[in-house]
Amino acid sequence: MKKTERFAVCMAAMATLALIFAGCSDETEEPDPGIVYDAGEWLITDTTAVCYRGMATEVKVPDGVTVIGNTAFNGCTSLESVMIPGSVTFIGEKAFENCGNLKTVVYGGTLAQWCALDAYCLMWYAGQVTMSDGTDLKHMTTLAIPDGVRSIGDEAFYNCAALTSVTIPASVVIIGSSAFYECENLKSVTIPDGVTSIGSGTFRGCTSLVSVEIPVSVKNIGDSAFWGCTSLTSVEIPASVTGIGDWAFRGCTSLVSVEIPGSVTSIGFSVFWKCTSLVSVKIPDGVTSIGAYAFSECTSLASVEIPGSMTSIGDSAFEDCTSLASVTYGGTKEQWGSMKKYGGIFYKTKVTEITDKDGNTFKVDTSGNITESN
Repeated sequence: MKKTERFAVCMAAMATLALIFAGCSDETEEPDPGIVYDAGEWLITDTTAVCYRGMATEVKVPDGVTVIGNTAFNGCTSLESVMIPGSVTFIGEKAFENCGNLKTVVYGGTLAQWCALDAYCLMWYAGQVTMSDGTDLKHMTTLAIPDGVRSIGDEAFYNCAALTSVTIPASVVIIGSSAFYECENLKSVTIPDGVTSIGSGTFRGCTSLVSVEIPVSVKNIGDSAFWGCTSLTSVEIPASVTGIGDWAFRGCTSLVSVEIPGSVTSIGFSVFWKCTSLVSVKIPDGVTSIGAYAFSECTSLASVEIPGSMTSIGDSAFEDCTSLASVTYGGTKEQWGSMKKYGGIFYKTKVTEITDKDGNTFKVDTSGNITESN
């Protein structure tokens, strides 16, 4: 069953029981036929653990459960340790929200099963997880994901701070959201040809990651995918990529160069914000829009080439690019004048004029509007 389908099943179960079992308190009425309490602590329907209402500090999810429902443990402030059987394949939204004392998660499946586990916004760090075979994600320094794994789930290795290298097999086609979020010592990672999507926040906060090679199979780089990778010096985006999400490289303060392929049609919101080492950018012909704050605070950026295909430039796109002095434009001054432009595009830069494709120059204000033609 796909993640969206399991999520729908879980939502339906919760909706059915919402009025009768709101909060799963001890005062709830007896459930409808087919809905079973296990030892008076669990509300289980089919193979979904809808709610735990006990007060134990150590809890074992019953064997055979395949889904842990949305908010199933919400507010279990006494919970310190939970054992999840390998039969679980989906964990719902906010399943462990407000479980402030939860320190240890033991998973009864294999590493391959853990990689494939669909979890909607886990409320613990993966660095707290131990496999039943003794594999300890918290202290693991190298990770070789087993052959045959097709997807790496959301937050699968979130905050595994000891990790320094990761090998991903050719069988993997999807890397989930925040899969390696805050793996602060991760220096190298292999992304195999065959991966089609890098999820949102996948490598966010990997402050030791120096370089990454993105294969030609990748079509989309998600929101915040490399946000805060402060050691990343270069990245080559292949021509297969058609979409780069908002904040994708935000705060990559060591990033000196980036090559944007012609397959990309838009540069989103705050994509390269505060990439303070970025020196020059050539935006390829075919890009039609630059989002707000896309290059804001790129303080080393000295020159920019903007294609004639551009139809829109967002608010403060180059604001606080304090070294920016040279802007060349691949269209005419008439095209520039008719372009949809928002405020403060060149605010706090050195840009006073733009050169068009014919070598003509025209003066611009900080909003990017023509003030005088030469």
